[in-house]
Amino acid sequence: MNFQHLKAEFDRDGFVIVRQLLPAADFAELNRQLDRYLREVVPGLPNTDAFYDADRSRPETLRQLHRLDQDPFFAAYRNSPIWSSLAEPLVGEAVTAMPQEGFNKAVELRKAADAVGGYVITAHPFRSALIKPERKRALIYQSVSDPLPKEPEDAVGHPVFKIANAVEVANGGTVDGENEFAMRVARLIGMPVTGGSDAHSVHGLGKFVTAFRDEINTESEFLAGLHSGTFFPAMGLRLGHLRPYKV
Repeated sequence: MNFQHLKAEFDRDGFVIVRQLLPAADFAELNRQLDRYLREVVPGLPNTDAFYDADRSRPETLRQLHRLDQDPFFAAYRNSPIWSSLAEPLVGEAVTAMPQEGFNKAVELRKAADAVGGYVITAHPFRSALIKPERKRALIYQSVSDPLPKEPEDAVGHPVFKIANAVEVANGGTVDGENEFAMRVARLIGMPVTGGSDAHSVHGLGKFVTAFRDEINTESEFLAGLHSGTFFPAMGLRLGHLRPYKV
């Protein structure tokens, strides 16, 4: 296949949609291998490679998998010519399949963001810290020995608030009580606050947003708006009545 005709679309949008990229037989084999991996490999993976919304006793809550390349099939699959034949025309140079790159430490993320003029927001910081006691540790407390907070004052010393530039206090995938708790913590610390839909489907789009004082048209304007602090979390966009999110 020749994908050169998609480059302009990729340059404009940052992604392309290619339908029926895989032959039916290849797609069926991929699904078969995924089923095998979920059934035979995932139960033995460490917590750093398999993430659950609840815990391992409820496999239906599996949310995310890392490092599938540990498996021989997927290690070979990522080097399939179909992927390079798609990627190379889009990026305009030769490509090499590599494992997913991420930041395991928030401090390193902040350093990387500062190096390029970025802006770090701690997203839904208290998800599962208040409302879901069946979870052993809420996300931001998994590497911190502090007890889970009961009052906003209990949370202000968390290290994440010394690293982030702002706090997301209105998250569309988080229950009201945890959003409100985040807002109260941010007020105590005096940090800027944002909103986001956290939509995993079209149904959640725009539940919460971050509204800017000035019109934003480019990445540089977006970053300038963040660093200037001229924004606020908002709600009501889907109803045509945008207003600040308040607690």
